[in-house]
Amino acid sequence: MRLNWTTLIALALVVSAACGPRSGTPMPPAPASGPAASTAAAAPAAPAAAPTELKVAVPTIDMNYMLPISVAEARGFFQQEGIAQQTVEMSTTASTTALLSKEVDIATHSGAMLAAAQGADARAVFFPYSSSTFQLSVDPKRIKQPRDLVGQALGIASVGNSQDVATRLMVKDLGVDPLSVNYLPMGGESARIAGMVSGQIVGSANNPDVAAELRRQGFTVIANSFKVMAIPWSGYGVNTAMLGERRPTLEAWMRAMIRGIQFVRQDPDTSADIVSQALQIDRDIARESVIALLEVMDPDDPGGATEAGLREWIRVQKEATPEMRDVTIDEVADLSPLRESQRALGIQCKNGYKC
Repeated sequence: MRLNWTTLIALALVVSAACGPRSGTPMPPAPASGPAASTAAAAPAAPAAAPTELKVAVPTIDMNYMLPISVAEARGFFQQEGIAQQTVEMSTTASTTALLSKEVDIATHSGAMLAAAQGADARAVFFPYSSSTFQLSVDPKRIKQPRDLVGQALGIASVGNSQDVATRLMVKDLGVDPLSVNYLPMGGESARIAGMVSGQIVGSANNPDVAAELRRQGFTVIANSFKVMAIPWSGYGVNTAMLGERRPTLEAWMRAMIRGIQFVRQDPDTSADIVSQALQIDRDIARESVIALLEVMDPDDPGGATEAGLREWIRVQKEATPEMRDVTIDEVADLSPLRESQRALGIQCKNGYKC
């Protein structure tokens, strides 16, 4: 079973060339002497500008995050927008700290929104999916019915992040008191898969590609988060400084990501091939996962979110973290760069927040 997920790093190649007149071609007559003549020779062409490097932290190198990223890289959208993206795997807790200290440029939306709710300089800015996509997989030998979860350990990414919240909501929806279950913070999906295989945990909530792979290993899906957590998903947030001083770079990154999302809708087969190679996963699993994710990619608002979805995110987080203060959408999210990026691509969003 594959446990390692490949981190992609965008590479940019800048090639310049110069050429002189062909042999035998008559040279133009020498210009007349004088002030104007002294500047008549053409200056050499300026070299192409180096791409802007962006470090993007994701909690797991998985299908949800890497589908638009790998497609945008493979199709050259980042390069065309002058972006060289470095994707790093980092827990939500760690990446939020790094985002606030500007050690990374872009991190998860959930960490950014929680930090913003506490008064930090962060905002969520981009959402590839309109709903959560987790599926709760368990060991059927140990969990034969939902009540068998009582007293058992489920793997979570980190306390309070979206995967943790979704796990508890699915447990509750199964009719089990979430407080009767143990939750073990383990980081990314590769660690949670290893924990399931070793028996350290009885299950975990994962995205569609991992759930499909686990089914082939004998694990069973007993719940999904679609109906219990209909909130913007697998999104990104930034330090508010990037909304000002580096806004053009952010919008260039967004345009590349939007084009990646659009390409997935236009050509899911090629997109499945790209992401299967990027993640080194079975092509059938990639195809199955792409089809599932297309259901939650809004064709009328690529990268955006609805007001209802954002309000639901706040409600869910408030329920999971009672000490969180009451906040408005604009205190935790800023979609204005996205709207500018969409307009630059000729997209007029529909039904999204502040379309």
